[in-house]
Amino acid sequence: MLVVLGHCAGNIGDPVNRAILSFHMPLFFFISGLSSRAGGDKKESFIQYFWKRVRAIVVPQAVLFLINIAYYLLTRQRITASLIAKTWFNWFFTVLFICSLLLWFLRKTGLLSLWYICLPVTVVLMALTQVTGIQTVVHVETVPMAMIFYFGGVYCYGWLTQERNNRLENGWILLLPAIVICSYWNSPVMMYSNEYGNLALFAITSVAGIFLCYELAKRITDNKLVLWLGQSSLGIYVFHMRIINVLHAVGHRLWPAIENYSYPVYWHYFLLSLLVLIPLVYLVERYLPFLVGKKHLRTENMDEMNRPNPLTRGYKRL
Repeated sequence: MLVVLGHCAGNIGDPVNRAILSFHMPLFFFISGLSSRAGGDKKESFIQYFWKRVRAIVVPQAVLFLINIAYYLLTRQRITASLIAKTWFNWFFTVLFICSLLLWFLRKTGLLSLWYICLPVTVVLMALTQVTGIQTVVHVETVPMAMIFYFGGVYCYGWLTQERNNRLENGWILLLPAIVICSYWNSPVMMYSNEYGNLALFAITSVAGIFLCYELAKRITDNKLVLWLGQSSLGIYVFHMRIINVLHAVGHRLWPAIENYSYPVYWHYFLLSLLVLIPLVYLVERYLPFLVGKKHLRTENMDEMNRPNPLTRGYKRL
């Protein structure tokens, strides 16, 4: 939802977008690390794991690639080799795929348990990418920073899932103004191009954003729509940008004098985008789930968790 809102806002200098950019992708990789730890299996062979990651990540990446190419053709943009390469190697899917493969290797070799080695090495690699300013088409320069938060999710899994008294129980809401203030003083964070501004401010906003969402999530655990949005996040990611483009085109034709990315107009586009995305992604997951990296409901294991349906009042048991 933060990704959709950020793209609706458009301008990276917008205060809302600036705050979102300061932590939302670190949060995404942190959650990916949590999910990987929860579903980890040391006995799984590399071939088995690899093809599962291809289905879950590369296939949606290919669908996004085809959607983008179709959009470029419809808008009569010139299709070049560099545009094809840039479109295929979507930074988020590419980096997530690399991180997941690295996790398998570290888990298989036993290095994952040596956090006091893995984390410092990753930090050093991140620092080297910042110093050298390297840029590659497959975004390997972004992998070390992503792995820091990916490792964070992996290593914090046990701590976050155990019952305990939380010291942030009453003061967690103060994390929000900390994010707003620090994101204001920092330059806009653009993880897709490996730019973070002041690393100290970025560290504050990313960690604060992760724990703000963690505390918020604990309080909306029973919200079935939010649960479904979380489980369907990659599907939403695949379709959302072009949905926004279509809504912008319609809005521009109906109200040509109104700037699509102006405040508070982009909030209307955000809500409209969700109204279109929710039924669209739901139907895709129901009838063409392979497009967003999922198995058909009939082939899912019966012991998997119940899947919430945002269009009905309850859960739909597999």
